[in-house]
Amino acid sequence: MSTMTTTTRRDTPPISRVGVLGSGIMGAGIAELCARAGIDVVVTVSSDASLVSGPRRLAASLDRGVAKGRITQDERDAALGRTSFTRTWVNSPTVSW
Repeated sequence: MSTMTTTTRRDTPPISRVGVLGSGIMGAGIAELCARAGIDVVVTVSSDASLVSGPRRLAASLDRGVAKGRITQDERDAALGRTSFTRTWVNSPTVSW
């Protein structure tokens, strides 16, 4: 039988802002999880079409969560408020990639 040991780094600062590249299924999912966890999210997309479809995909997923009783309407709105979409690469020390 093997045992696994995990180590927690106490000197690692908390993540407060995350950058996500792309708003497809995976990117939108990562953005949603981070936003629902209270982290500000910047999603960088490659096209103007994605500036429209990305937020729609995120909102639709959050709406499904509300309909199924997994999150409240207020939690949905807060997650959307913490998420922004841009075509401009955000290279900032305040963003964790």
